[in-house]
Amino acid sequence: MKRILLVAPIKKAGGIARWTGHLIKYWQKLPTKDIFIEVLPEPTPLFNSFNNQNKIRRFVVGIYNYLGIINNQIKYLRRERFDIVHICSSASWGLLKDLLMLKISQHFHVASIVHFRFGRIPELKEQNNWEWKLLQKVVKMANVVITIDERSYKVLLSEGYENVQNIPNPIAPDVLSVISERKEERQKGYVLFVGQCYPQKGIFELIEASRGIENITVNFIGPINEQILEKMGKKARECGVANIVIQGEKPYDLVIREMKRCTVFVLPTYTEGFPNVILESMACGCPIITTDVGAIPEMLDIKHEGNCGICVKPHDVAALHEAIKKMIVDEEYATYCGMNAQKRVNEQYSMPIVWDKLTRIWESL
Repeated sequence: MKRILLVAPIKKAGGIARWTGHLIKYWQKLPTKDIFIEVLPEPTPLFNSFNNQNKIRRFVVGIYNYLGIINNQIKYLRRERFDIVHICSSASWGLLKDLLMLKISQHFHVASIVHFRFGRIPELKEQNNWEWKLLQKVVKMANVVITIDERSYKVLLSEGYENVQNIPNPIAPDVLSVISERKEERQKGYVLFVGQCYPQKGIFELIEASRGIENITVNFIGPINEQILEKMGKKARECGVANIVIQGEKPYDLVIREMKRCTVFVLPTYTEGFPNVILESMACGCPIITTDVGAIPEMLDIKHEGNCGICVKPHDVAALHEAIKKMIVDEEYATYCGMNAQKRVNEQYSMPIVWDKLTRIWESL
């Protein structure tokens, strides 16, 4: 039996934590277990970093979390035998934490995997900055590196690294079960956004792009703080967009209900890896408008005829505006995109397929 120490959030909001939760639930329900997974405990939070955007506080929280994670890794490797340390990485300054964890794994003679959970590797190579140089050190030190999008995978291969594998995020069986239980009819003119309400998710561009489109309602679901809430209201008034609904965070079954009711799902994000919310909207058969960042273009199969939605450039309000109008006016095209999306997610991104790819890597070390 392979024993895996998984270094990934599970209690926080965000895509990586949801991936961790889905993975662990699937593993726990398997009838036979050739793999044992232990999730490394996260440090107790100092305070809610989402609701406090102060840069100094975010820096302090980051250092505190990294030191806590490293300390927990040492404790666990001293106490128990593990075959592999599997580190989920968001890059940036976290790469320093990754390097330390890799050195500790080597000290304890434990194999290591670094799972890059972001889609900025092509941009980092182009910038050739400190982050790219740190990332290269991480790739060289890890036994295996996993990317979540084809562009990142191909960039690392082109640099001569042979220890790289590409594995997409899965759609969890529990999610598919909730989706199958919901029977909803699509509402005309209903535009839905689901995600953390940061400016980087394109929330202000979505409000501006809704200007002048008649008979639509734009619904925002996801964590939001008071400052952003006030700015969104101000932006809506400036743009003359009256039908804006800001619901905040909602239970998962309600989110699925809204995905099955909307005319179009819109995520005009600036940067992504392999967003779960796109997988879930695909599984709900949503017509989708989003941006061409990270793994999103390959998720929606944008380069082929049977594409599953529309991708625009980040910040391109005019293109976003036209895409929303097209999905609302051209119902036949919108239905076509939604059907393709639902078919693709079931054929390409089911949990058994992704689990098989992951376990093959674990078993190879």
